[in-house]
Amino acid sequence: MKMSDLTWKDRMDPYGPKMMQYVVEQNKIYEGLIWSQPCGYVIGKLKEHYKNIRCSYDAKLGNKFILIFNTVNMTIQQLNDIFKLTNNYGWFSSQAYFNQIEQKWTPEIMRDILNMISNNQSNIIELQFESKYDIELESKIIPSILFHATPTKFVNKILKQGLVPTSKNPLFMFPDRIYLSFNYTDLTQVLLPDMAKKSKIPDWTIFEVKADSLKNQNVPLTKWFKDPNYNGGIYVLKNISPSMITIKHQLTFNIT
Repeated sequence: MKMSDLTWKDRMDPYGPKMMQYVVEQNKIYEGLIWSQPCGYVIGKLKEHYKNIRCSYDAKLGNKFILIFNTVNMTIQQLNDIFKLTNNYGWFSSQAYFNQIEQKWTPEIMRDILNMISNNQSNIIELQFESKYDIELESKIIPSILFHATPTKFVNKILKQGLVPTSKNPLFMFPDRIYLSFNYTDLTQVLLPDMAKKSKIPDWTIFEVKADSLKNQNVPLTKWFKDPNYNGGIYVLKNISPSMITIKHQLTFNIT
């Protein structure tokens, strides 16, 4: 599709179907891409259709928001429709907050919320939504060495197979990704102690990842994305071979 194929009305609607098709076709689309609409646009659509919800987000991040509602004011059909709408716009739920507990999003959490709605129980629910595809970063700003943390029980498997995109995160529900950190000190002294305590997993291993080797792989090119939950973090969507990783340190944290 060319710009000349768009009418003036199409061009004035940046999130309309014709304009979105043009934008997608003009960019290199990689395998499995689901276009993530801008955060503000998704929130606007939610508020337009559902008057019984509130949304909050940090404009500086732009790629996650919190949807808030009371189960008494929500129907099962509405909740299902909300998940369909957000999914169609390229967003997913990663965490839920209720009963003063922060919880990873799982089918069991969805079942609990549906039961509250069915039984007309009053409870304030906060659902964190994140874009399936975040801000893509230029490879030139990626340092030559990155760090990846994993529970130590997975080390032998990783040394044989390398790092593989996965959604097995103890705190969040994510599409398959590999998370990496720029800063070893921040990872081990700030992020990991908190993750260890929340996940109840004491033993962790830090891998050093040769980012320059990933940059030099021409087919397929590695794409780097900003981590919306960790200021010093990024993620990739492709495998990292065993030859590109080495064990840097193994740590045990107090989880009591």
